[in-house]
Amino acid sequence: MKTVIILSLLATVCYSKPFYQKGLFDFMLEDEGSGFDTVQVDAPLGPTCPFRCQCHLRVVQCSDIGLEQVPKNIPADTTLLDLQNNKITEIKDADFKNLKNLHALILVNNKIKSISPTAFASLTKLERLYLSKNNLKELPTNMPKSLQELRVHENMITKVKKSVFDGLNNMIVIELGTNPIESSGVEKGAFQGMKKLSYLRIADTNITSVPKENVTDLKWLILDHNHLSNANIKKKAFSKLKELQRLYISFNNLTELVGPLPKTMTDLYATNNKISKITPNILEGLENLTVVHLQHNALKGDSISGAFKGLKSLLYLDLSYNELTKLPIGLPPSISFLYFDNNKISNIPDEYFQGFKALQYLRVSHNDLKDSGVPGNAFNISTLIELDLSFNSLEKIPAVNEGLENLYLHVNKIQSELMFIIPVNTSRQRFKGILDIDVISLSPNTTI
Repeated sequence: MKTVIILSLLATVCYSKPFYQKGLFDFMLEDEGSGFDTVQVDAPLGPTCPFRCQCHLRVVQCSDIGLEQVPKNIPADTTLLDLQNNKITEIKDADFKNLKNLHALILVNNKIKSISPTAFASLTKLERLYLSKNNLKELPTNMPKSLQELRVHENMITKVKKSVFDGLNNMIVIELGTNPIESSGVEKGAFQGMKKLSYLRIADTNITSVPKENVTDLKWLILDHNHLSNANIKKKAFSKLKELQRLYISFNNLTELVGPLPKTMTDLYATNNKISKITPNILEGLENLTVVHLQHNALKGDSISGAFKGLKSLLYLDLSYNELTKLPIGLPPSISFLYFDNNKISNIPDEYFQGFKALQYLRVSHNDLKDSGVPGNAFNISTLIELDLSFNSLEKIPAVNEGLENLYLHVNKIQSELMFIIPVNTSRQRFKGILDIDVISLSPNTTI
């Protein structure tokens, strides 16, 4: 029962959005995920519970009560201590001295400026340390070797010293986002030796290059909202991360897609850059790559044709908000989600989409499509569930398959009746299937 209560408290920090993985990594893309919701527990038990705090089954909750320092008389058998949302400014040497069984310490959203060099040294069972949303200018030293998770985002940290992480071989998660860290402030080899490190987030900082690390077990690397450029990224910066699965490098200054990447990659996010080129073969061999987000870049059709060839596991490709004037060739037939919204595409090659064997969601809204550029059966795709052709210049409703469930055609120039959606040689049964579409959006168009 005690373990269940502790885990239920930790679950509030470890969950934000649904991912493929379950458990520890489900929370990892949310900055706000480092705080705990206020926990309601039973009335205090025993005389040693600190004043105004609540203590139950080794869980001590002292959040949101205006504390200016760590309270005294914390029970020695405490395993989870919640001190978030207070006004604590300093962590002193003896604040946690007797808490030998502490597993999780939550100090989020205080005003902490300084931490004694040995404040955490005696916490030999500590696994989770949350220090986000404080005023720290440097990382704490002498953290216990038992530590598995450290979250210190939204502080004032400028340097990451190698000595801080020496000996922390059980570390799995490090969250350093939203700090004024610069590349020169990340000491070479700072994360070296942490063989279990699976998740590293250095987002929303001032770094201009990728840290030179060889973290063998790293699976998640989040580098969004920095100042990264291709000139400052070494050729093998990512390929040496042999276990990397997810790379987030959006909102930077990239002009080319980064690579080569390790063959273990499943998800690539490189949105909101200035990417105009994908070097041929840069994605070669990525047979596990499933999701690619490249929206909000400067890609043109010729610059990416053939770039995705051979990605036999690719299911999701988003090329919205680019400068495509024609559809790229050589896309894998495995794709189920294909998005071309907000480009300058004016025509669809004959039978272009028929080569996709599992295509379910297709979006070509906000382009320059006209009837003359759309072959008769361009969108007559048997596997398609949703088709978005809104915000174009179509005057007729194109032929679609009877399996289609959602069709979006609003803000075109359509002036024909809904019946013209049916091809000339379509049987009455086929006509019935088309009219079974769940959603047909035509407004605003000029319809009869």
